[in-house]
Amino acid sequence: MPTNAEFVVLMNYLGGSNDAGGKMKESGYIHWNSPNTGADNSSGFTALPGGYREPNGNYKDYGN
Repeated sequence: MPTNAEFVVLMNYLGGSNDAGGKMKESGYIHWNSPNTGADNSSGFTALPGGYREPNGNYKDYGN
């Protein structure tokens, strides 16, 4: 796990807090819900969405 300081270095390297997320996210809508604004994966990281599972077994927020 990166430290907060390491995460800040990465974020700044990728253009700051407004741009870094999109540069790490997979583009398109195969896995992400719309809108996937700014996602271009220019860093090559290919971040995918998560979600969570409720105690009753239902999955929520997949694609976000």
